[in-house]
Amino acid sequence: MKKLRYLIMMLCVLLSLSGCSSSTLSTLHEEIGSTQTSASTGNLSPLKVHYIDVGQGDSELLQCKGVNILIDTGESDQATNLIAYLEKQGVKQIDHLFLTHPHTDHMGAAVKVMEHFPVKNVYLTNRTHTTVAYRKLIETIKNKNINRIQAKAGLSISFAKNLKGKILAPNKKYEDINASSIVMKVSYGKNSFLFTGDATVETEMDILNDGYDVSSDVYKVSHHGSSTSNSSSFLNAVNPSICVIEVGKNNSYGHPHKEIKERLTQMNTKVYRTDLNGSIVITSNGKKLSVKTTTGTATSSSSSSTNSSTGNTKITYIGNKNSHVYHLPSCSSLPNKNNQVTFQSKSAAVKAGYHACSRCHP
Repeated sequence: MKKLRYLIMMLCVLLSLSGCSSSTLSTLHEEIGSTQTSASTGNLSPLKVHYIDVGQGDSELLQCKGVNILIDTGESDQATNLIAYLEKQGVKQIDHLFLTHPHTDHMGAAVKVMEHFPVKNVYLTNRTHTTVAYRKLIETIKNKNINRIQAKAGLSISFAKNLKGKILAPNKKYEDINASSIVMKVSYGKNSFLFTGDATVETEMDILNDGYDVSSDVYKVSHHGSSTSNSSSFLNAVNPSICVIEVGKNNSYGHPHKEIKERLTQMNTKVYRTDLNGSIVITSNGKKLSVKTTTGTATSSSSSSTNSSTGNTKITYIGNKNSHVYHLPSCSSLPNKNNQVTFQSKSAAVKAGYHACSRCHP
């Protein structure tokens, strides 16, 4: 009887020890998992974001862990310069090509790029165009059997470990081609970048109304700094520490517009411009950002505005002789050349009996 009690007691002790060991092992796994998570938020492999000087147009290259992401290409006459720049950065293949909207200052060189580099994926919205350039683009995508993906609000993309993209717009069909631009937030560790194409105030309001988090460290100022974009409410929601304006030197559109420069000045953000700084490269380690420019150094928005004041050009307005509507030169609804009249000021257009375009809001 004593032996039986002894055996029962020993069995209980063994079961008790076994339970302790299991509990200790479980805690150890949780601690290892926690340590790995903590380590993964340390300094990451460098992400380089190039804002390429393509004159009066847009083109951005993101490079991380051997992955190349190209957003827009600039005009067709920039193809040689763009391809040379990409080759200098070691690009041999483009994994993801985003064409924000079918205006040639954003997609004009895309065909030449696709003919020169293998392209895995191309992202377009469902907004089409009737131009020869757009038709040639679609033909090239088909002929080269490039995977075509429709970019629309809500689409999430994993480019590489810790490098994520989220499409915030478009969320519907817009009449205005600029309004249909792809807007994408790219996150890398704790850093984030917002790319906007030529998204308009209407697009911005839709993004905010949809509840997307647009807060970003770096903001690609929409539509080359046009006042038809970059509303105060949107800029305040983004709240960037760095802004980049991709714009041509002495351009005929007056970009960036005075109102936008003033808004950025009030925000006390650093502003870089491709017409003043050349190509701009921002490097992220997932926590901190560093900036390199071809010419010049980091400037505050106020000094950037001062430096650029000598480069301002007078805006001309294009009127439609038939409809008596006047437009910005960048408007997608310009009449045929033989139906155009030029005004040197808004007041001159109004005095002649013309009213403002409801698309470009001159």
